[in-house]
Amino acid sequence: MTLPKGNKPLSRAAASEPVLYGQLQSELQKFNVEFSQQLKELISVAVDKALEIATANLTKNFDEKVSDLQDQVNSVQYDLKLSEDTVVLLKRRISFLEDTALQQRLWNNVREQRSRLRTFRLHNKKMVGVKSSSREVYDFIVQPSFKKAVDAGDIDYIPKLEELCEISHPLRVQKSGDTPTHVFRFTSRYFYNIFMRYSREICAVLNDSVPDALKCRVGLDLSWLNRRCMSFLYKQDAVYRVRLSGHVLQFALKSDQIKWLTVKNPEASSIADMQVEVIPDNPSIPPISED
Repeated sequence: MTLPKGNKPLSRAAASEPVLYGQLQSELQKFNVEFSQQLKELISVAVDKALEIATANLTKNFDEKVSDLQDQVNSVQYDLKLSEDTVVLLKRRISFLEDTALQQRLWNNVREQRSRLRTFRLHNKKMVGVKSSSREVYDFIVQPSFKKAVDAGDIDYIPKLEELCEISHPLRVQKSGDTPTHVFRFTSRYFYNIFMRYSREICAVLNDSVPDALKCRVGLDLSWLNRRCMSFLYKQDAVYRVRLSGHVLQFALKSDQIKWLTVKNPEASSIADMQVEVIPDNPSIPPISED
C-alpha cells in the first residue's frame, strides 16, 4: 500500500502531529515484511546450527564405533596370527568334519543300495490301472521269467504273485512323454536273482516284434548317487564296462579289461578321486547296462 500524497512516515519529531489511517497501515505492512524476513533468517540459522551439531554428534559416534570395531578386528587378527596352534586345531577340526560328512553320505548310500538289492525297474511298459499294476508286471515279465527258470531246472515251480511281491508301484513321470517306469520288489534275494537271470531274455523275446518306441527294459534299482556315478563312468572313454556287484559299483578300463575296479567314493567327479580298489575278476557277476 502506498501512502497518500502529503502523508509522511511516523517519527518521534512528528509525534505531535495528527496520524492518518493510511500511515498506520503503511507502517504495519512494513513491520510485517521486516519481521517475517528476520524471523526466517533466524530460523534458518538455528536449523543450520542444530543440523551441524547433530551431524557432528553422529559422525563422532560413528567414528567411535568404527574405531572400536576395527580394534576388535585387529585384536582377532592379531590373536590368529600369533596363535598358530589354534589355526592348526581349527584346520584339523574342519578336515575331520568334512571327512565325517563324506563318510556318512557314503554309508547312507551303501545302506540305501542294500535295501534296493531285491528290487528291479521295468521301463517303458504302460500299465492299464494303478491298483492292478503289480498283477500286470507279474503277468507280463515275472511269470514268464520264472517259467523259463522252471524249464531250465533252476526252480521246481512258478511262485504266485502273493509269494513273490513285497511292494510294487509305478513311478511318477516328471513331464508328459517321459518313459513310464515301474518298481517291483521281491520278498527275497533268491527270487530276485532267479528273475534277473532270465528277465532280459524274456524282454528280448517280447521286443522282437515291436517298434523301438515300445520296447521294454529291465534294469537295476540304483540309488541316486550310484546312478549318477554309473552315468559318469559310461561317458568316460577309458572305461570298458561297468557293473553292480552286491551294493557297490565296479568298472574295468580298456587298458586292462580283466581287472575290476571297485568304486570307493561314488560322489567323486573323476576316476582318480573315486579311491578305486583293484579286485580279481569274477565271471559269475556279469556286466550290466546303463539302464
